[in-house]
Amino acid sequence: MLVFDRDSFDPLGVALPASVASGVTQDGLAIAGALDLTRIPADQLVISGATVKKLGDQAKAVPFTAVVDEATGTVTKLKISVLCAKACHFTSEKFGTAKMPAAPKAPSAVYAWLSY
Repeated sequence: MLVFDRDSFDPLGVALPASVASGVTQDGLAIAGALDLTRIPADQLVISGATVKKLGDQAKAVPFTAVVDEATGTVTKLKISVLCAKACHFTSEKFGTAKMPAAPKAPSAVYAWLSY
C-alpha cells in the first residue's frame, strides 16, 4: 500500500539518494554531486541490481544534478546519469499547488446498504 504523509511527501524520491550523496556542490539553484548506488537497498533502486553490479566501482560515484525551486526550496528536477544505462530523469512541476480532491459522495442507498 502506498501512503502519503503531507509533511514528509517526497514525490521525486530525493530523500534516499540524498542520504548516499557525496561531493555535493550548489551554484545558485543548481545542485550537483555523486551517488553511491551500492548503499541503496536493491528493492529501492530505480535501476536493476544487475546494472549496479555491472557498473562495479562506478556505482559508488554516479553523477546527479538537481534544481531547487527558489520560492519553495523544494527539488523540482532530479537527473541521475548512469553510464551503462539510460539516464533517469524525474521532473516535478508546480510542486505543492495541487488541490486535494474532495471525497466522492455515494447515493444514500449505498450508505443504507453498508449500515451507516
